[in-house]
Amino acid sequence: QPIALSDQFSGGSLSARPPPALRTYTLTDRPLYRPGQSIQFKGFVREDRAGTLKIPLGRAVKWTIERAYAGEVLASGEAQLDAEGGWNGTWMPPMDSAVGEFTLKAVVGDQPTSPARFQIQEFRNPPFSVICENLAAKNPAESVIAVQSQYFHGAPNAGSPVKWTATWI
Repeated sequence: QPIALSDQFSGGSLSARPPPALRTYTLTDRPLYRPGQSIQFKGFVREDRAGTLKIPLGRAVKWTIERAYAGEVLASGEAQLDAEGGWNGTWMPPMDSAVGEFTLKAVVGDQPTSPARFQIQEFRNPPFSVICENLAAKNPAESVIAVQSQYFHGAPNAGSPVKWTATWI
């Protein structure tokens, strides 16, 4: 059958796929962690019943944490949906944990939920510059130096401790 330019179809396909029965959202408490820091995560689930979103009480949720793009499962667990349709969990990666990007995946019944991504990275002190300028002294046997420091991205390095040593030559 010919298709008229005025015909509507979604996603460039003539067959519209019905939306999933469960609507989900999964998240972590922040996107970046260091090895050994506790990772808190949560998910929300709603069930579409005749066009109305309802809370599917007491359903089991199975979750896994995987290395992104590798599929290696590092942790797994189970949770139950609470009265608000939410679930939560915690994972404590070891101090010698691999760094990189990770994916939190969950399944409610046989339906996968929306995944959440996070990273584990080693902490690095931000690079900064220090400029010392010799100023004219007002009294004999006195030295005056102005010290200025800023991060390479331009923000001032305010409140950082200063340690110094004077060596007379």
